[in-house]
Amino acid sequence: EILLRDCHAVDGSLTRRINSEEMDGSLFHMIQHRYDHVVNDNREMPPDCILQQGEVWLVDMVVSTGDGQAKMKSYKETTIFRRMSDHKWIHLLKMQYSKDFLNKVISWSPFMPFHMRDFPAKEDRAGLGECIKRGLLLPYPVLYERRGQFVAHTKLTVLVEE
Repeated sequence: EILLRDCHAVDGSLTRRINSEEMDGSLFHMIQHRYDHVVNDNREMPPDCILQQGEVWLVDMVVSTGDGQAKMKSYKETTIFRRMSDHKWIHLLKMQYSKDFLNKVISWSPFMPFHMRDFPAKEDRAGLGECIKRGLLLPYPVLYERRGQFVAHTKLTVLVEE
């Protein structure tokens, strides 16, 4: 039995304002933030979180029974990915496998995350690595803590009304 007081928020847990075509909203608020943790984009992080009627927020919470320092070992274990909406530069890719794979992803799932089982061809797997390296696809990470510790990840969508 694990009690709530034994859990810690993992660094990087956050809420973000979203809309129907953007899973990665431009306005976000960190739930847990270390001083040395760098957010790798230039989105605005407000000092106060003020909610307004009609907004939709995504709560992305990761908790751990450890010290809250869960890490991703490798993207190769990840099976769910999403396309970065602000990166549309397919010309950055050098391998034809990567270009073909990204075109399939764009036509299959323009805004929503996708599972790799939807792309069973070996050529698709071959193009995945370069798409991640160039920042065109983002893996939903499989997080690990020390042996004997547990990590739980939940997401929920909140619609703000009166």
